[in-house]
Amino acid sequence: MTSHDQMASITEAPDARVPARLGGTLRTVFAGSLARIVGIPVTAFLGLLNTGLVIAHTGSVLYGTVSTIATLGTLLPFADLGIGAGVTTAVAIGSTDAKHQETVTATIRTAFLSLCAVTTAGLILSWSAALLGWWDLILSRSFSEEERVVISIALSLFFICLPFGLGSRILTGFGKNHIAVLLNLSGTAFTLLFTWALVALDAAPISYAISGFFGTLCCNAVVAIVAIRFLKLSNYRPWRRRASGAAQRFRNLRLLSGSGWMFIVMIGLPIGLETGRVVLSHTSTADGLSRFALSAQLYALAWSVVTTAGGALWTVFAKQRKEAAENLRLWKQMVGVFGGLGLIGGVVLITLGPWLGEIISGGRLEIEPAQIALFAALLIVQCVHLPAGVLLTVPSELRWQAACVFVMATVSVAISVTFAPAYGGVAVTAGAVIGILLAQIVPDLVMVRRFLEARTDAMASRRRTTYVSFGEGEPK
Repeated sequence: MTSHDQMASITEAPDARVPARLGGTLRTVFAGSLARIVGIPVTAFLGLLNTGLVIAHTGSVLYGTVSTIATLGTLLPFADLGIGAGVTTAVAIGSTDAKHQETVTATIRTAFLSLCAVTTAGLILSWSAALLGWWDLILSRSFSEEERVVISIALSLFFICLPFGLGSRILTGFGKNHIAVLLNLSGTAFTLLFTWALVALDAAPISYAISGFFGTLCCNAVVAIVAIRFLKLSNYRPWRRRASGAAQRFRNLRLLSGSGWMFIVMIGLPIGLETGRVVLSHTSTADGLSRFALSAQLYALAWSVVTTAGGALWTVFAKQRKEAAENLRLWKQMVGVFGGLGLIGGVVLITLGPWLGEIISGGRLEIEPAQIALFAALLIVQCVHLPAGVLLTVPSELRWQAACVFVMATVSVAISVTFAPAYGGVAVTAGAVIGILLAQIVPDLVMVRRFLEARTDAMASRRRTTYVSFGEGEPK
């Protein structure tokens, strides 16, 4: 699930309004998804070829552990502390309102420096885990010293990726989400190249967990270079020019002021949705973990198309945040559009999933029909909730979302831990589906209208209030 990049918000920016016509919105939102769909045959082939190589050189049993290590980054979507969200919003509004360009400059510079600090802390944590033997406890496996080093290298690459990840945020803010998507497709090719190198070197099986992180790092570096080009074309020089006035306050420690609720959201989402492999590593067999990992990879391919559109939709909502009535109408339309997209994706998963799983694994792993059906259900409920998740982004709404995510994570983990020993991955996925349905979709139907009406009332009571990035407010 998306981390709902919702941190920075500007409640009133006269020049930042955008028309909420459905046709134009669909073109904006799904341009990136169309680019991803066009690239899916290539990336799917490369990704499935990569998975087949990994399974062939690790074995079907060890593949589950390697896959779990390779997806450790999904447990840490909050690692950027919501900073990337502030960059996207600042660039989006700055691209339509020149008065905010100084804030954009300060936001990008401070975001980069802050993420470098996060990277440093992450490297310390990763290598401490190797030295202290924490990986054995976290993954419920006994690793050799060399294997612990490999795991720490993999996670280190994830943390190094964080500053480079701002490139995609910047392009999305400029309305160039489709370009970011096309460039991100190169990650699969870089991953496959690294896997081939490991095969040629006859590397240890555990080493294949590094491939995905290496591919992401190379891809993010390419996207960052292109984003810098767009900044130059737009006359932004955050690495040369020092901001002044109100924007300069981003240079101090108030950068994260008001971000607590978003941070809770970003922690709760992976706990509720991405801990399945960890739970199964403690409660299931190695073969069960491998089958779950293979099913999850097919689900992730479908979900990646939807999240691409979700990122663009968040930018649309951010630009017209002042227009509560338009946002309510657009939200209803997008629930129908995304729900239909999720239904189509679910049918494709159920129809093709078992067949693809057999091909990818060379007949070594069999995907259970119940497992892939539940991943299809997870795709549908994720799609239905996504529009509300990227719409409700002002502080009071984030506080409410944090509470919903906490309940969702509690329900999901409770079901997983209770029933996984008997039902394996089926229980893990069912827990996530039930958690989202009860704790997010049902509350969405009740509260979205109320929150948007509250926005209108708040704007009527004060003529102009600007919330600068990362939740810091300054009346003007």
